[in-house]
Amino acid sequence: MSDQVACVEYLGHGFAVLRCGFSIHELDNDVYICIHRDTMRELLALVFRLYKRWNDRNDFVEWLKRMFSDFFISGDMSFCAPLGIKLWEILVEWDRFMKEQRIKHFYNEIGDCDDFARMFQEFVVFRFRMNTLGRLWGLLYGEEDGKEVLLGGHAYNWVVLPIDCDYDRVEVQVKGVEPQLSAAMLPDNSGAMVLPLTNFLLRYVSYTAFG
Repeated sequence: MSDQVACVEYLGHGFAVLRCGFSIHELDNDVYICIHRDTMRELLALVFRLYKRWNDRNDFVEWLKRMFSDFFISGDMSFCAPLGIKLWEILVEWDRFMKEQRIKHFYNEIGDCDDFARMFQEFVVFRFRMNTLGRLWGLLYGEEDGKEVLLGGHAYNWVVLPIDCDYDRVEVQVKGVEPQLSAAMLPDNSGAMVLPLTNFLLRYVSYTAFG
């Protein structure tokens, strides 16, 4: 898969230009960018290198293939967001919501990573009236003192933010979100994302995406 497809010109580090597969609308005095599902699929595949990893041969990929028929699953035909929405504004509201509801603490399998990723997606849809986000499934690595260890499978989120538009082009930025920490991450050129903690480094490697 090349870095350039019909509708998506990927510039690296989450930035891309869409030249087709989108529409522009006005709603309640806001300009909304709506991205078709197929274009969103191509965008996420390029940013997170999903095609490459989906064709790997390892136990995790084989498990994913048994679980999911495709790497991108969505009930929506298009993904819409107001132009100029800021991720930091979303994360501030999300962090406030988590603290008010006291949902940081969880039991095993109740309120763990997949629950957080699903809840963050639904929170943003209803709070900010946008659905240009979903869930990522992948492997989480930790690094301490230069040694990297596999921590296991993990669920987190992707967010697409429209930042500029014209009649024939839309500029967007794709970021990852660790909803359990209210943290944003930029994908690097390998499609992975890094989240530095105080004495620990987390690395997120995505394999499949949900809309």
